Amino acid sequence: MKNRLLLTITILSLKIGFSQIIDFPDANFKSALLQQSPSIDTNNDSEIQISEALATKNIIASAKRISDVTGLEEFKNLERLNLFNNPITSISLTNQTKLKLLDLTFTDITELNLSTNKDLISLAISNTSISKIDVSNLNKLELLNVSRTDLSSIDVSNNLSLLNLEINFTKINSLEISSNSMLEFLSFRDTKISSLDFSLLPNLKSINVSDTKFTSLDFSNNPRLCSLSAKDCSFLEYIIIKNGNNQALAKNQGCSVSYSIGGGSSITSGIFADKGNPNLNFICVDDVSFAQRNFDLIPAQTQLISDCSSLSINEFSYEENIQIFSPVSETLEIQGDLNLKRIEIYNIQGKKVMDSNLDSNEKTVSVGVLPTGFFTALITTLDKRKITRKFLKR
Repeated sequence: MKNRLLLTITILSLKIGFSQIIDFPDANFKSALLQQSPSIDTNNDSEIQISEALATKNIIASAKRISDVTGLEEFKNLERLNLFNNPITSISLTNQTKLKLLDLTFTDITELNLSTNKDLISLAISNTSISKIDVSNLNKLELLNVSRTDLSSIDVSNNLSLLNLEINFTKINSLEISSNSMLEFLSFRDTKISSLDFSLLPNLKSINVSDTKFTSLDFSNNPRLCSLSAKDCSFLEYIIIKNGNNQALAKNQGCSVSYSIGGGSSITSGIFADKGNPNLNFICVDDVSFAQRNFDLIPAQTQLISDCSSLSINEFSYEENIQIFSPVSETLEIQGDLNLKRIEIYNIQGKKVMDSNLDSNEKTVSVGVLPTGFFTALITTLDKRKITRKFLKR
């Protein structure tokens, strides 16, 4: 009899607890929850019980003027949480261990602990004041957007499934991507990043390096590339896109990234480099004729070429004790201890544009009449050795 009574009390306690109404201090949060579709308030009593919260997998509450999400802790089976554009200053997601998609864009949060959210696939925290984020335990993460945050660094070395990474308008000045070979979409506009080995990203489809200080871009090992944005790169001198599949970069081609949750993102195909690139003189392509027909959003001075070998220019070139300084404006300076006899200069089409005899001690050649571009100098010494060096004429 006593055992039966205890069992009855336990069952009643569980029922009472399970049907307990959740208190939401923020009326806007409660109102947003009551407006969800499909409905969270399944018994239509204009309240939300713990049982209803536990049955809820999705909360979409964008721009609802929510400032306090107290009560969220009862939604322990959430898979999607979108609180875009709400004045929320803090949030705890400790109980949301099944969360797959989280969007806190345009909120006022400054800190975020994701230590228990190992199932996250999509994470967007752009336009927040977050200055530090640890995503090392998010092994399933496919999309990460931290643009316009206070971050000065980001470690994605453990995010092997990452498909989309956006770090635009941040203080981030370097990026380690050697572990992210799956990456298809990368955008770091207006950051301090000025060098990156894109050959580590064989699946790259879309890249945005606008407002950066790159001097050159090499996508020769990115055959899936279908969208390239490189505007306002005042230091940029050349781009190599000769990768065997320039058809993918033509306008109006299919270019998209798909995710396990949250659908996908459609990308505008093409090359977008027509603004703010005064030094972009060359783009090396698969086929010049095809490029002329399809790549029109490039600077007027930019030449389309198919021989990329001319673009491998170092500041100093060494061979047979001969050094040539590049780039040059008016005078080509040659340094070395060899006696020179003659110099011939060829343009990138292989046509000879200059031919001069040299005094054995002569070490400079006037090249001011040459147009802007890459050239090859064929230097002949008195003992009939021939040395070739490439240089850039500005």
